[in-house]
Amino acid sequence: SAMQAFTQIRTFTVHGGKEIDVVYTNEEGMMSKYLKMYAQWYAEEEENKFVGLDLEYTPEDPNHEEDNYLAVVQLSMRNHVLVCHYSWFVDLNLALIYLILL
Repeated sequence: SAMQAFTQIRTFTVHGGKEIDVVYTNEEGMMSKYLKMYAQWYAEEEENKFVGLDLEYTPEDPNHEEDNYLAVVQLSMRNHVLVCHYSWFVDLNLALIYLILL
């Protein structure tokens, strides 16, 4: 059965009382929306341009090393985190294009 599209947006309070917004998604449209927002923020920054990036992969299988795939992409900027469940995207080709354009 195909993976259902989902997007969840949550706000967390971290140390110091600062709030961060976290978006969990496997929807290409949502990923594109937030990547455009990050690109806009990046363009607006005069100094200290910073984007956090974390890639998570499927568990390693010594019998099938070639099957170790990208599972989750996490990007962060300012007080925002985007968690893309890449392995659950319906259209992986479109998702890959967005990541390359980033």
